[in-house]
Amino acid sequence: MTQGRSNTPSWVPHLMSALLTVGTVWATIRSEVPNMVQSAVHAEVQASTTRMMARQDSAWAMAQVALHERIEAEAGAVRDSMFNMLQLIADRPTGRVVYSPNITVPPDTSGTAVLISKLDSITSWQRIILRQLAVLSYGQEPEPGKPKRNKVTWPR
Repeated sequence: MTQGRSNTPSWVPHLMSALLTVGTVWATIRSEVPNMVQSAVHAEVQASTTRMMARQDSAWAMAQVALHERIEAEAGAVRDSMFNMLQLIADRPTGRVVYSPNITVPPDTSGTAVLISKLDSITSWQRIILRQLAVLSYGQEPEPGKPKRNKVTWPR
């Protein structure tokens, strides 16, 4: 007996070809797309990082400039107040700032009197203590012009 015609329908080879094409496309998508996505995401992240760093650098520069301007303004205000109130700074025409204290303090007579009275009281206490030491050392109070020198014995 001879083999007859094949019983497979004519659309099966087309179906097999279509399935093979779909499988090939699916395999290509599964292997190539992640690499494409990864490179695209990497490039976008790199660009975003570059933009953020540029913004951060410009923000730092602006903050630094603002801080320097603020410090300069405050220093100028302090300098001007010292110049106006205390006349501590003489500004020369050359642009240099020269510190020249020109302060006159009136004498404090009441404070000076209190200080002198305290010093007098300390001096009188010193005299009293020395007199008591002389009495303890010599046994009697020495004459004002002639001190008596005895051997000092300390109790044990």
